[in-house]
Amino acid sequence: MSATILDRVIELLEQRDSVTETVTPEIGLADLGVDSIDLVYLLTSFERTDDAEFEDTDFDLGRYGTVSDLAGTIATRIHD
Repeated sequence: MSATILDRVIELLEQRDSVTETVTPEIGLADLGVDSIDLVYLLTSFERTDDAEFEDTDFDLGRYGTVSDLAGTIATRIHD
């Protein structure tokens, strides 16, 4: 997985008002207070800027444990 994608996910999460904890790759999304609106914001950001295409199941917050898990899925959906 590209560190750049992980760095961008962390940066986008840190910009969200709902996230009040320090964002690290290992921290759980639930621990950060990430909700479904935050997830949609993140994924659509990558759709707009990186030609990513996400499946409906990618919008299920329950499938991601950590920030790194989310970044890994995003990395697989970006078209080079």
